[in-house]
Amino acid sequence: MTDKALHEKDVLHEAWPNATQLLCRWHVETWLKRQCARLGGLDQQGTKRLKVIMKGLMNAESQQEYDDGKVALLETLDNDKGNHVYMSFMQHWDTATDEWVMFNRGGVPHLKNNTNNRLET
Repeated sequence: MTDKALHEKDVLHEAWPNATQLLCRWHVETWLKRQCARLGGLDQQGTKRLKVIMKGLMNAESQQEYDDGKVALLETLDNDKGNHVYMSFMQHWDTATDEWVMFNRGGVPHLKNNTNNRLET
């Protein structure tokens, strides 16, 4: 389990090419919230809504729930597919849902440990 540091992920993949890599939920949530505030271009209320949507995407328990969250994300951004948050999300996060979205992380033994913060302290 890592944050989204590509150099770490590459080293781990080289050492254990068949291992499934998961992203630390705390790091994912922190990063997505930061992106909402930095790139969303919305007022405070809109940014709050984006953050709630991002957390919902992370906690989605089915593909339908995840897809509904993506629709809500785009609607909150006034259906602007050119918005920096949306473009970044689609390029960097939507392509790796098996690493950070709850329903896609199943089948990997993690003993309900979804963060690497204990290791980093």
